Amino acid sequence: MNKIFYNGTRSLLFLCIVSAFAILPACKKEKIGCPVITGVHNYEASPNDTSVLTISTDQWVVILGKNLGGVTQVFFGSIQATINPTLFTDGSIVVQIPAIPFQSVPANKVNQITVISGCGSTSFNINIIGAPIISYVRNNAASPNDTILNSILPGQQINLIGYNLKNATQIQFQGVQANLADVVYTDTSAIVKVPVDLSGGNASMVNTISYTTSIGTGIFSIRIIGPPIITSISYENPNSGDSVYFYGNNFLAIQSITFAGVNVPLFQASDDGTAVGFVAPEMTQSGPAVITTAAGTFTTAYNVNDVTTGAISNFEWSGVFHWDWCPGVCR
Repeated sequence: MNKIFYNGTRSLLFLCIVSAFAILPACKKEKIGCPVITGVHNYEASPNDTSVLTISTDQWVVILGKNLGGVTQVFFGSIQATINPTLFTDGSIVVQIPAIPFQSVPANKVNQITVISGCGSTSFNINIIGAPIISYVRNNAASPNDTILNSILPGQQINLIGYNLKNATQIQFQGVQANLADVVYTDTSAIVKVPVDLSGGNASMVNTISYTTSIGTGIFSIRIIGPPIITSISYENPNSGDSVYFYGNNFLAIQSITFAGVNVPLFQASDDGTAVGFVAPEMTQSGPAVITTAAGTFTTAYNVNDVTTGAISNFEWSGVFHWDWCPGVCR
């Protein structure tokens, strides 16, 4: 009887020990199952599938590590990426980096990849960049003169504050290229000098700074008080005595206006410098419209008082009605 009891006790003890060891590996396995990131590669065919230290928005990458097959969410700079589980293995995730609103992402999250699975989450730090963003512009001077600017002048040295501004390939002010050799970069700013001569600027880029890097281009709007820019003319083919208006920017301190080569002695500009009006003079030939201010000169690329070429008879706002559509009637 004692022998039977002893054997039964020993059997029960053996079963408990076996059960305990069976539970321990299960707990250990659950811990091992949590995701681990060991690196990031560019997602391209060899030899371009290299390890990377900097990644950019819209780029396809391979996240390398362990236990990644069960990942359900991937974040870049705290922004969730769209994932495709068919591109997952236990050791890698292929994913495209989403657009990131850098200005609204916490500084401690902006350079972070985070993956989440049922076991938990893990993060990996890497430099994440995107298209340049200019948040505001400061005067480049010692305090208290380093004020935020609402307008800038030709030749002024300014400090562009924002994101992803390093290594610009092009900085333009109203379409005029700045000298990149003199630009000084920090992590969040670029000190640059506005070109002294802004004549010949692009009318479609009036009052804008265009900032380009290898990743993309950012546009920032700011008043640029420089040479005049004519964006449109109310009446390109007027009769003598008709009212004509130039629309554009920087019609300030006007020195002269010529219309089809004829000087316009009297004119009236708006206070904000966006329009100037005058009475059309007597004209015998075609020619460009030219306006000169203290900051420079703008000459239209097309002729006015010209019924054969250019965008004639646009009726002030839109559309083109060529005079040769109704010869003998429209004059």
